[in-house]
Amino acid sequence: MIAAARQRDCLNALADWSKWVIGLQSAFIGLIGLKLNGTDQILANTPFLIKEALISFVISILAATILLATIPDGLRSLPFKPKNGKNKDKYCIYEYSTIANHLPLASIAAIEHTLFVSGVIFLTLGIVI
Repeated sequence: MIAAARQRDCLNALADWSKWVIGLQSAFIGLIGLKLNGTDQILANTPFLIKEALISFVISILAATILLATIPDGLRSLPFKPKNGKNKDKYCIYEYSTIANHLPLASIAAIEHTLFVSGVIFLTLGIVI
């Protein structure tokens, strides 16, 4: 039961972080929208790096939404069983498979976090350059 409690805490922490990431990215998208407001052809006049930031943020928000949607199923499935005879105490929440048991939680989280960081980098470079 200790492993299940730890896994529950980890899933809840991941859900909280994903909610914060969605909020931050929504704020960044809103700031970009304010900056571009009033231009006739918004996408035509937007710098390339700002477009890349928007794309990164939107895809990251979609990945975070999918991740948040899988958390209740993960909580229901606790404790997770290790695969391939791994030590039960060492089983990580990121090995939990989602979406028809084909996509591990680690892949969704990696997409979410990688695109969030790249979006921040693109946005920063788009503002500075």
